[in-house]
Amino acid sequence: MTINIFQEAVKISKLFNESKINWAFVGGIAVGIYGFIRATEDIDIIISESDLQKIDKILIKENFIINNSPMKFSDGYQCYRRLKFYEDGSFFVLDLVMHPTESSRILSRKIRGQFNQQDAYIINKEDLIKMKQQANRPKDKIDLENLNNE
Repeated sequence: MTINIFQEAVKISKLFNESKINWAFVGGIAVGIYGFIRATEDIDIIISESDLQKIDKILIKENFIINNSPMKFSDGYQCYRRLKFYEDGSFFVLDLVMHPTESSRILSRKIRGQFNQQDAYIINKEDLIKMKQQANRPKDKIDLENLNNE
């Protein structure tokens, strides 16, 4: 089974909106919305730490596996990885990203749009660039080049 990231993003958007979660796309999907389409294997969403338990209850009902050990980064961001396995052995990765002081500021500046007739949120371009600069991985450098050339 080939995972359709777009379909998964629409499902996640709907679930989070219905549950009144404060969220926004970051990562490859956000870069794509800003005009640079590239392959991505997961969905990255920034959330408030206060919503994590509520999100996990939602995701458990959707057959996600919950890992409570976050990946911690030097810039203060934490990433909680959620996995959903399919019958054929394929899987989908949802990364829930948060920062103890930056999440609320970033989410207060998010942009609302439509994603397949579903409300969807994306962090603003300035915040996306800042996150990419802080992460500074090879793919982030490519994303930055494309985001800055628009």
